[in-house]
Amino acid sequence: MNRHQSAATACLLLRYRPDADVLVGIVEVTGTGFGGPDGVSERRLSDTPDADTRLTWNLAASGPFANTPVLHSFEVIHALSRWQADRLAVLPRAVADICHRFTNEHREGPLSDTPTISALHSRVASEVQLPMTELLSTNEPRTSVRSGLQRDALHVARSLERLSGAIETAFSTRRLTEHEARTGSNEHNRVVAFCALARELASTLADHEALPAPGTSAATRQALRGGLPIGDRERAALLTALTDIDQPDRWALVAAALNHLAADKNCHLAPDAIAGARWPRLPPALAIPAIDRSAIVENDPNLTDSLRLGARQPQSL
Repeated sequence: MNRHQSAATACLLLRYRPDADVLVGIVEVTGTGFGGPDGVSERRLSDTPDADTRLTWNLAASGPFANTPVLHSFEVIHALSRWQADRLAVLPRAVADICHRFTNEHREGPLSDTPTISALHSRVASEVQLPMTELLSTNEPRTSVRSGLQRDALHVARSLERLSGAIETAFSTRRLTEHEARTGSNEHNRVVAFCALARELASTLADHEALPAPGTSAATRQALRGGLPIGDRERAALLTALTDIDQPDRWALVAAALNHLAADKNCHLAPDAIAGARWPRLPPALAIPAIDRSAIVENDPNLTDSLRLGARQPQSL
């Protein structure tokens, strides 16, 4: 590291939507951050390491960071849940740590049956100064997609849809125990949350060119651990499948495991869910839809097209 590199700093602007767990970051560099006018970035590279992440990098033509990818902007879906999966490894380490502290500070509480309008649209922001050296790319470019992987992704997506439908249908006809009916159970919310996330995971895998979705899968696992009313053995098998789903080479096995669970009646209801009051039937399609990813990021002139969720053609670094 030379003297010019160590002296250069940048401002990291963060915006976070706690209700959707979506984090956006933009790096603002001072006029001398790239070493003066001769170091102004001439190229901007886009990268999509997975279906839940969009990154852009500046590549300066000259100056202390010449030909070195420097983070310009990023977007991470299910950012707080993603931390538990891989500690936001797609970002430079210092940036990931800052993002985790920021999202954890503003994390949402338990889901409410009737969330307020202000909660649904709340956003928080922050600014952090950090050295330019903490913004350098440390990840290898994504390798080419193995033949047949898109087909496997579609099989996994259909299996997730099938399993969600089975759980939803079984729960809509189950009977509560007397204790649940008397005290009021939040199993309804847990089932709705899990099935909505499983469907979001399915649609994401089906639509994103054989890319894993580690943020969405982490959020789905978190919902499963939150108390989905299924048997312990089935819960363990489902957790394994939702963990392996981050590894595309295991998608064929994951699809088979999910199909098996969807056909297993023990996966639909916990064994002690017997006589009592009846829950109202859930609608055929859950009332809480998967996140509309095309609408998550506002129209913002500071965000490049490559950062927006519709961009799916990354350039290799």
